[in-house]
Order: sequence, then structure tokens, then C-alpha cells
Amino acid sequence: MTRRCPRCGALLHPDEPMNALSRHDNKTYICSACGVREFWETEMIRKMPDLKKKLPAYCYYHNYLPRTPATVMLSFGVEGFYEIDESMRNIDYRVLNEKIGVTDEQAELMIKGSMWGWDQVETRKAETPADGIGRCS
Repeated sequence: MTRRCPRCGALLHPDEPMNALSRHDNKTYICSACGVREFWETEMIRKMPDLKKKLPAYCYYHNYLPRTPATVMLSFGVEGFYEIDESMRNIDYRVLNEKIGVTDEQAELMIKGSMWGWDQVETRKAETPADGIGRCS
């Protein structure tokens, strides 16, 4: 029987100890990627409680890179982005964020954190030019 990660739906490794143990209840196995995500979420909450109060657990943003130009998901405390279900990739990220109560300002802070580090969120100005290569100043 194939088991899936309760957080993201990814296939779990058939050998239970090869998966991650969720920090939320210390008994549920989740995929390794979600285990890393939970670790960073926990660390970010511990290290930056004020920032966590301002930002959502996740939001959507548009990936301007030519190889994957589509709406993607950002998770608080995690570097980079996650591709989302194909049926949602062409929906404007602002529409998706509005549905989950995320403001444009929060989305901008989330993109800064995911690109340049969560300790840089409030000190750097993010720019996404037409060529899709993010720059900060």
C-alpha cells in the first residue's frame, strides 16, 4: 500500500524511518521536504516571532524565470518556491492571495525572504525586472 505525506500529498518512503517525523505531534510521518519545512518554520518562529506575526504560513507569487513562468507557492521560513497544481499555475497570484487573506505587502515580504533569506526580509528592497532575475539593493 502506498502512503502519502499528510501535508503535501507526496509519496512517502516505504521504509518509515526514512521519512521525517512531524514536529507537531511527534508520531505522524511526513515526507523529508515537509520535515525540513517544519524545522525551518519552527526555527523562524523561535528566532523571529515578530516577523511570523506579520506574515502568513504561505502565499502565492509569480515566478518570472523563463524556464517556469507561472504562479508558485512560497512557504514562510523556506528558501525558494514550490510549483503548484497545474490547474492553478495560470491564475494570477494576487487573486489566489486575496482568497486566503494575504496582502500584496505580505507577498512582497515573503518573496524577499524566500529569495534572499528570512533575516533580510525587512532590510532589503526586492526588484524583479523584466528579465526575471531578482536583484536586491
